[in-house]
Amino acid sequence: RVGIHVSADDGDVNFDRLKKAGIDFVMIQIGSRGYGSGNLMADDMFYENVRKATEAEMDFGVTFFSQAITKEEALEEADRVIEGLQGFTVVYPVVFDMEYVKNDTARVQGLSRDAKTEIAIAFMEAVEEVGYKAMLYGDKEWLIRKVDLTKLISYDIWLSQEADTPDYPYKYTMWEYTKNAKVNGISEPAKLSICFIDYASK
Repeated sequence: RVGIHVSADDGDVNFDRLKKAGIDFVMIQIGSRGYGSGNLMADDMFYENVRKATEAEMDFGVTFFSQAITKEEALEEADRVIEGLQGFTVVYPVVFDMEYVKNDTARVQGLSRDAKTEIAIAFMEAVEEVGYKAMLYGDKEWLIRKVDLTKLISYDIWLSQEADTPDYPYKYTMWEYTKNAKVNGISEPAKLSICFIDYASK
C-alpha cells in the first residue's frame, strides 16, 4: 500500500486526486514542539486534512514532531495528540518523530541515546494505553545510532531512506522511499511511503 505524508507545509491538498493517483493512505501531521522554543504547536491544516481524507474515504494515521527533552514533556506531547484525535477513527499508527535539525541546533541535540529512547517509549506507551498503534519514525542513522533498538522491539518502525533498496538491517513495517515525488493532488515535493502491513484490516 502506498501512502503520503502531509502537513501544513503542503498547503491545500486534493485528496480525491491523490486517491485517483493511487495513494492508499495518508499520514497527517498533527503537531510539533518547537526545536528552539520548546513550545507545543498544532499543525494549522490538521483538521482540514482529516476532514478531506475522511470525505475521500482514505484511511489515515498521524505524526508528531517531538523535541521533548524529558519523559514529562513526551507525555505532554502524547496527551496533546490524544486530545486532538478525539472523535476521529485513526486506522494507521500514531507516529513519534524525533530528529535533529539541518543547519541549526535542536533541543534534543544534547540528549544521550538512552534518554532519547526513554522519551520515545514514554510517548508511544501513552498512545498505546488508549488504544492507538504507536510507531517510531527515523532514518537509518537515527534508528541504529541515536536510539537503542533493543528497547524498542515491540514498536513498529517507519524507515526513512531514499534508495532503490533499503539497507536497514532490521525489521520495519513502513518505508519512506522518497521525499521528492510528483503526485497529482499535492504540491511538489511529495513524501511517499510503502506500507507492508494493511493496518486497516487489523
